[in-house]
Amino acid sequence: MTSGRHRTAPFLLDVDTGVDDALAIAYAVRAGVYLVGISTVAGNVPVDLATENTRRVLAMVQAESIPVHRGASRPLVVSHNDAVHVHGDNGLGGAELNPSRAPESSMNAIEAILDAAARHAGELVIVALGPLTNLAIALNLRPNLVEQVGRLVIMGGAYAVPGNVTPHAEYN
Repeated sequence: MTSGRHRTAPFLLDVDTGVDDALAIAYAVRAGVYLVGISTVAGNVPVDLATENTRRVLAMVQAESIPVHRGASRPLVVSHNDAVHVHGDNGLGGAELNPSRAPESSMNAIEAILDAAARHAGELVIVALGPLTNLAIALNLRPNLVEQVGRLVIMGGAYAVPGNVTPHAEYN
């Protein structure tokens, strides 16, 4: 990437960093994905811990220049129910990662999503690995966001299988 060109489209990850999202972040960085930012959301763990875990993972993979944007601290309608019973109290299965020296972004997740979509109109790939709260808020503020995002990839839902929260609902 010395030519200034990126090998991939611009990506923004929206995460609730537990074990699964930590692996996805590390993989994306190591694969050379052009990450314009990572937004966090309450899900597997509270948003404070999701944000800290994301920063620690980026430090571990030496990618602290990627901005981390704190997002929604709770779902829009129901109470927040975490998944620490799956991901451990720290969300990382008990793994202790060193803290990041890079500061958290002063731009919140919603602003970051809207800004990235405008800057990379038609090209931005949003990969939502946690609850879709940040995207719901962003869409409420800018309904034409759907026209600016090139692709949306969601880790969620259950098709032809039972849900993992209720017989018909999947966690994300």
